[in-house]
Amino acid sequence: MHSLFKRAPKGALAVLGFHNITPTFSQPHLAPDFPRRFRRLCGLVRSRHEVVTLSEGVRRLADGTAPRDRSMVAFIFDDGYADTCHTVMPIMKSLGLAGTSYVVISALEDGLLPWYEELGRLVYRMPGGPLSFDLGGESFAFDIPMPVKARDEVFWQITRTMKKHFDDSTPGLVSALQK
Repeated sequence: MHSLFKRAPKGALAVLGFHNITPTFSQPHLAPDFPRRFRRLCGLVRSRHEVVTLSEGVRRLADGTAPRDRSMVAFIFDDGYADTCHTVMPIMKSLGLAGTSYVVISALEDGLLPWYEELGRLVYRMPGGPLSFDLGGESFAFDIPMPVKARDEVFWQITRTMKKHFDDSTPGLVSALQK
């Protein structure tokens, strides 16, 4: 990432997107030191760029008030993971930085996990072996490897497949696969 930040064009807006920085069902193998590394990243970004919220960065690009001597960077956090409040916000606040968080409202309303977290729960907790399903008129089959730590790539393959063929039945399909 260091070279990316060195080459960011002055006056431009770069967006750094995260879902979470602590383990979840869909990302159980995040390194325990990731919050410390995130703090270091924030410090590095702050020292070289102007950190802005996404809406501020877009507005400044549009109205011509973007800095001429350096680039702007916006941190975004998708899906409203709890660690955005409990871990990310204290780190960013202590460094005087702001970010933008996008929350899955239906998850707040019904208390259910998003489908991809349910998929992570399934993939990382099942005993291994074949996993197959039909989606969008196509059949898909995956082999869930052992040990559990070897499952990251297949989890992301399944997630990409489900996103590519996503329809209203996808969340229910994930729930049905767990039974």
